[in-house]
Amino acid sequence: MYRLLIVDDEIFIANGIKSSVNWRELGIITVTLAHNLRQAKEEFSLQPFDMMICDIEMPQGSGLELFEWVREQYPQTECVFLTCHADFQYAKKALQLGSFEYLLKPVPHDELKLVMTKLIEKIRKERESATMVAERFWQDVLKQAIPSNQDKMLEVIGKQKLPYTRSMTFLPVLISIEHWEKSLTARDLQIMEYALHNALEEVVIQRAASAQIVRMNADYMLIVFAQDVMQTEDGKLFSKEIKRRCQSFIEMSNHYLYCHVSCYIGKSAQVH
Repeated sequence: MYRLLIVDDEIFIANGIKSSVNWRELGIITVTLAHNLRQAKEEFSLQPFDMMICDIEMPQGSGLELFEWVREQYPQTECVFLTCHADFQYAKKALQLGSFEYLLKPVPHDELKLVMTKLIEKIRKERESATMVAERFWQDVLKQAIPSNQDKMLEVIGKQKLPYTRSMTFLPVLISIEHWEKSLTARDLQIMEYALHNALEEVVIQRAASAQIVRMNADYMLIVFAQDVMQTEDGKLFSKEIKRRCQSFIEMSNHYLYCHVSCYIGKSAQVH
């Protein structure tokens, strides 16, 4: 599921973009509006966005300035620019910043939907690839295939382009599958494990940035929460919130998935 920020100083146009497409049909669960650079930054401080539709010409700071800031602070966010003028310099700068598309106003609804569909597919594929790389990294860490040395680990992190830094700490949560209430075939077990994985994402992770599920074997999974999840929260309060989410996950697994699980919350530590 995805989150979209629409930034346009003309309120009528911003509302028109919001109502012109059935965003939920595309998997976009949240559509937020901002009308200048300051408001857009405030919205980013409240929640991350997967994509942004942004006007270029705005009186209190251009869309290009905003996306330059977004690229530094939230590099995973993609951008589609809108403009009233077919200006080569605008287009050149937009491409240099790595925008996905550059559209002239007024944008036909069908064209906007097509562009956003392509953008969502791009994000989906990149996420799947990044998730596989991150999971393999943590599996190698657990198997001690990577030496427990901070510099060596950071070297691997850099080569694999993982979103981890030297200053980050990581909170591990071990998920133990104790037993299933029903006898399951191999196919049934595969389906139920997939359901458990999705439940972990929805109930425990809840779209936390830099949180990774690591499959260890048939009985264990690990969630690793990176420190950037806790930027606006006290560490103890965050652990308390994770405990609450784990309790909900245990109850849901027992009630709906006929599975008894335990959750073991560790202590935050640096990657090595």
